[in-house]
Amino acid sequence: QSLWISSRTEAHAQELASQYQAEAVALSRIHEKLDKSDVLIVAVRTTEPLIPTSCLFALTEKRKRPFLILDLSVPRAINPDCLSNPLIWSYNIDALHEQISLNTQIISKISSRLSSQQPVSFCFLE
Repeated sequence: QSLWISSRTEAHAQELASQYQAEAVALSRIHEKLDKSDVLIVAVRTTEPLIPTSCLFALTEKRKRPFLILDLSVPRAINPDCLSNPLIWSYNIDALHEQISLNTQIISKISSRLSSQQPVSFCFLE
């Protein structure tokens, strides 16, 4: 297992990497690490997509396995066009918020059933 951290400045990347026992990678070289990664977490302030869609499509073509992207940036740093590739599982902050809201509703329903002693059944499909 590996953890790579990149930032706009090398000093900040080094500082974060030392806190998390990770390797600092220059932002200009992050593309070199993507083919070795299974998950990309992006939290930057940018006006344009950080990684070109074509780069991500080429990555999944080469890997032949899913690539999970969590884009916590506002505005988004990953182009939504990536969703057209079934091997790119990209979730932005809005989608994560919706999922949390849905999960909260489910837990609330379960909790009310448990407190009323009604039988509870579960079926989760992915």
